[in-house]
Amino acid sequence: MKLVVLTAILLAVVACDSWAVLVAGSNTWSNYRHQADVYHAYQVLIKGGFDPERIITLAYDDIAHHSTNPFKGKVFNRPTYKDAGVDVYSGVKIDYSKLEVTP
Repeated sequence: MKLVVLTAILLAVVACDSWAVLVAGSNTWSNYRHQADVYHAYQVLIKGGFDPERIITLAYDDIAHHSTNPFKGKVFNRPTYKDAGVDVYSGVKIDYSKLEVTP
């Protein structure tokens, strides 16, 4: 009986799908990189074949359309460089934003 239970537990663990929780724990333009890093992590997961339905993203989401942002609606890991790189905000599904992001 113990062998059957152990086998069932091992099979459940092997069949278990992975989840990712991405949290940008700050807001405002001065903390740009925190949200940019989370958006970049989202892109890395997607590029690696991770199921987007298994990514939970929390970000205040106030930098892409911030009045200081020179690239309206976009977020880059290096926003001050001439070649800012890839827009890491594009396609990111944010599950919890603004006042929903609390301790």
